[in-house]
Amino acid sequence: MSSSKFDMIAKDDESSEPADTASLATSSPKCTAATLSVSPEVQKSTYQTPDERLAAMPSHPALSATGTTLSTTLDFTPPSSYYLSPAFADWRTSLLTTLPQYLTLSSKLHITLIYPSYRTQSLSLKLTQREVVKSAVGIIRQWPVKGIKGIEVVFMSPVTDWSQVQALVPFYGLKFRGWVCRIREGEKAARRLVSGGEWDTKLRGQYRKEMGGS
Repeated sequence: MSSSKFDMIAKDDESSEPADTASLATSSPKCTAATLSVSPEVQKSTYQTPDERLAAMPSHPALSATGTTLSTTLDFTPPSSYYLSPAFADWRTSLLTTLPQYLTLSSKLHITLIYPSYRTQSLSLKLTQREVVKSAVGIIRQWPVKGIKGIEVVFMSPVTDWSQVQALVPFYGLKFRGWVCRIREGEKAARRLVSGGEWDTKLRGQYRKEMGGS
């Protein structure tokens, strides 16, 4: 009988003790999983270096990054038939979806536009190429200005012609005003696009025209 009373008293004492919530929380499988799990975003920011993040970026033939410098080469010299193929559509779509990802890791941008002789391409093809440049510049325009250290544009063509140079018009809409541009004709040395010069005046005027005179 006494043994039975002892058992009952022991149970009452045990149930009357305050619960150790800290130990219960740490011993719970659900709480442990919640405590130890880390989102992929946190893992990246915590454990990945900039070089590791860069290495994990999707690749594109027009994009090449070294450190915080992104080089973008838009080569418009392929034959006209290429621009009617699915390969070009895939190239353009991939470029416009991949470029924003690289900009998040970049502070300097080098853009090279390469053209064949203007006589070898139709007007419709040149318009297609301008649209590619315009779309890419539209993405670059969203790049936070405070994070930019420099934007350099190089236009290359065997013979400089307005029908191709017009591709530079969208750059006049960049929020970063410190961008520079050089035009290289054939084997000649690249010449800097000077404010108030012939090409600058035409490009600036065309930009204002396309923007409705604003």
